[in-house]
Amino acid sequence: MQLGEEMQDAGSVIDIMKSVAGYLRFTGQLNDARRWYQRALELYEREFGVDHINSASMINNIGIVHRSQGKYDDAILWYQRALKIYEQEFGVDHINSAGTINNIGVVYDFQGKYDDSISWYQQALKIKEREFGVDHINSAATINNIGEVYRSQGKYNDAISWYQRALKIYEQEFGVDHINSVVMINNIGIVYGSQGKYDDAISWHQRALKIKEQEFGVDYINSANTIHNIGEVYRSQGKYDDAISGYQ
Repeated sequence: MQLGEEMQDAGSVIDIMKSVAGYLRFTGQLNDARRWYQRALELYEREFGVDHINSASMINNIGIVHRSQGKYDDAILWYQRALKIYEQEFGVDHINSAGTINNIGVVYDFQGKYDDSISWYQQALKIKEREFGVDHINSAATINNIGEVYRSQGKYNDAISWYQRALKIYEQEFGVDHINSVVMINNIGIVYGSQGKYDDAISWHQRALKIKEQEFGVDYINSANTIHNIGEVYRSQGKYDDAISGYQ
């Protein structure tokens, strides 16, 4: 067997291992997923060297697993390693780095390090806007994430502004009240509830529920959180009979 064939075989094995790891991550078997990713990474490093550009996605995925396990400091280390590889290959603030930069922002958000989170999200957004233009669909998730941080900080007006910006992008891309917009719509309802604007909160939650029912049918399991949110708003208003009806 020639050298090229050996490397091709190694690549095929690595692809299989990555697929196994991806399945395990998707099904919540996180320790096993991490082991498979690391085995694939070790094989790749033996074949192609440490911190090769083609290993960056695996390194990023190991960071995702650590994040899912609540091992946030470990997740940051893996993400930063992936980011360093991307920057060495493509330069600072290249579009290929944007996903990893966004992921670092997610971890800082989970840790309650909100200023750091905003900074990393803004960096990811700047890269995406330079690559795709302002308010492109590829920026919508990061825009929504910035809204999430402001909501966590209690900066509700800022949160609403960013959520509505993300929603507008989805509506331009998919049309009004598309299922892909339901997360933002639900988030806006949550913020209005936190502000004590209960009628507005109910209106937005009911809009989200209507979209889900149109897409999946009445009593779809994923509608439960929105129904619960409606019940919570009624409870906050002291409308306990309506709240009980919503919870049921």
